[in-house]
Amino acid sequence: MTTLRLWVSALSLAVLAGCAGISQSGSWRDPQFSGPAFRKLLVVVASDAQTNRRIVEDTFANTLRQWGVGAAVSYPAGDSVPPDDVARIVAMPSVQGSARTAAADGIVTIRLLRVDRGYFNNSPTVGVGVGGGSGGWGGWSGGGIGMSFPVGGSASNSVDTLTVEAALTSLATSRLVWSATYSMNDPGNTAAGAESLSTQIVTDMRKAGVI
Repeated sequence: MTTLRLWVSALSLAVLAGCAGISQSGSWRDPQFSGPAFRKLLVVVASDAQTNRRIVEDTFANTLRQWGVGAAVSYPAGDSVPPDDVARIVAMPSVQGSARTAAADGIVTIRLLRVDRGYFNNSPTVGVGVGGGSGGWGGWSGGGIGMSFPVGGSASNSVDTLTVEAALTSLATSRLVWSATYSMNDPGNTAAGAESLSTQIVTDMRKAGVI
């Protein structure tokens, strides 16, 4: 009976994780911003993991183009962009140079803020632990996380929820124009997660009237 209860609990959490997708947990728009909407953005993913950075930047840029917004990626500059304060990321010489080369009028940054880990064992009880920004989605900042549901016994199981921030900064004024935070279950696949996240972020930016 204990094993059966564990299976039911694990499968229920897996279904909920799949259905939950991505949710916006807060957004802000500069009340002084009156347009015009940004026409071309430089995409900067703050990550020490270069492969995943390239995947996410390419995916986000492609999503912007599909919505009729010009987009360029920052990784060709070659410099690492570790997770940091948005203002410091935007002020990096390589980021500024890439934005000018691309003739962008705005810079959109994407960074992992934290990882929340939910644990459960051979009882249906779920506990929550919090990990710092040193780990993240597929190793965004140097560590990898995943999701697994072992069968029965006393094995522990975990579900990781990522909190990601997207922010749009004007290149002309260096002012933050829009930002939002998102919660999502670790997709276990960088490309799939990037596709869903970029679609949600671009949709919200369009609703906010900044693109």
